[in-house]
Amino acid sequence: MDSQCAELLPLVCAVLSDPRQSLPDDTCLEKLLDWFTELTGRVSGLSLLQLHPCLTDFMSAVFKQKSSEPVILSFSLRLAGQLAASEEGFSFLEHRGVLDRAFGAQGVRGAAPWSEATVRSGWVRGLGGMLQHTPARHFFHNHGYTAVVLDLQTDMSLFVAAAANQLLAQILISTPSLPGHASPENGIGGVEDGTVEIVRHVGEALCSEDPLRSGQVLRLVGLTVGRCPQQVTEMLWQRMQAATERMMGNSQRSVQQPLLDALLAVARTALFSSADSSLVALMDGLLGTLSPKQAIPFASGIARLQDGPAALRRKATAVILQPLDCILAATDQQHPAGLVQEFVGERSVLEEQMSRKASCVSLLCLALSHTQQLSSLGLFPDPPATALLRCVLTVLKLSSGVAMPCGPAGASVLTSLIGSSRVQRSALDALGGPGPCPGGAEVPAEVLAVLLEYLRNPGVDSSVSLTPPLCSPALCV
Repeated sequence: MDSQCAELLPLVCAVLSDPRQSLPDDTCLEKLLDWFTELTGRVSGLSLLQLHPCLTDFMSAVFKQKSSEPVILSFSLRLAGQLAASEEGFSFLEHRGVLDRAFGAQGVRGAAPWSEATVRSGWVRGLGGMLQHTPARHFFHNHGYTAVVLDLQTDMSLFVAAAANQLLAQILISTPSLPGHASPENGIGGVEDGTVEIVRHVGEALCSEDPLRSGQVLRLVGLTVGRCPQQVTEMLWQRMQAATERMMGNSQRSVQQPLLDALLAVARTALFSSADSSLVALMDGLLGTLSPKQAIPFASGIARLQDGPAALRRKATAVILQPLDCILAATDQQHPAGLVQEFVGERSVLEEQMSRKASCVSLLCLALSHTQQLSSLGLFPDPPATALLRCVLTVLKLSSGVAMPCGPAGASVLTSLIGSSRVQRSALDALGGPGPCPGGAEVPAEVLAVLLEYLRNPGVDSSVSLTPPLCSPALCV
């Protein structure tokens, strides 16, 4: 530690622990925490506490007063967690009762400042900093802090709720394996009690009618699976599977986004590769029942699962391309070698949304964006490249006002595209993405003609630019 900083530290602690003092700006506290983080990376927490007893005195004073400013209390809680991150520092602070006064029911939690979100956030983050070793885990579970954190998972403050979810994920990810076997009654065994409590909470929350609770535990599953022990992943999936099947059984067309994110997270684990995976069937069913706005990003996530079944990935690709297929159909350009061979879901739902300008533009941009992303990653499983390229060119022509033949049903779809800078930008991005150069010499010539028209057209929005990548993949001859 720098000698000048060491000399100033007792004075700083005295000022911060004085309830009569008020900080005009708490930015200095964040910088001080950053400084302690750097120090504890080089020097153990025990060494700092022994070299500078003012730190222990400062924290003890703040936690005893319970009337300090919320920002000071929050800072002190996080500092206690940092210094207790090593086993030696933890034992030092526990022996002196600092940790009980900081995190216990008779400490900060039982005082008026607990109503402040910054104090609750500091409490959660302090515990997260401390939970780096087995003694701290025992301290956490033995004092019943798991139940408190589970309550904070649905805190009115989004910052507190997010911090609680991160802490729960940290606990599940670092769960140690214990001797034992899962019991046939509940599928739980071989893991510590705190993990069991969290897993049971996940199951109960998913079965509740409270969307806030279910949404938070689904985010927890998304943060955890694939990073926690396989046994914990399986326990979480058992509870999530039952909830997902219940949602599908109730014919719910609108599924919360956290559920889809959690399903994709589970699909990136070994559960997805098992031959009898029920996860594959669930995802396959959702592709046909989700709204188009939800289905396209979900399908894009499935298409990125390189170990997934080929049939499921083809179906996901079709979902992404369906809005573009509607453009081909509207311009009477559909043919046997079109974009989509078999429609997924209800065609009438997509056609109804494509007939309205706002949803038509939104879905088309969504499809073009995910098409470009997957193409750039080389993840499109044998897309109908020529038809896809011609469709993007058609979109560019329509959005710049080029007249094209269409049937009565397609008129509203095509009108929605005229002059849309959003569609123009998305289509140009898709055109500039890497990919094959199909169709012989006539396709690059058509691409050049469309791009030249954009350059000459004074009506094109100034935010739409022709970037150099547009000159590479589609224009090769």
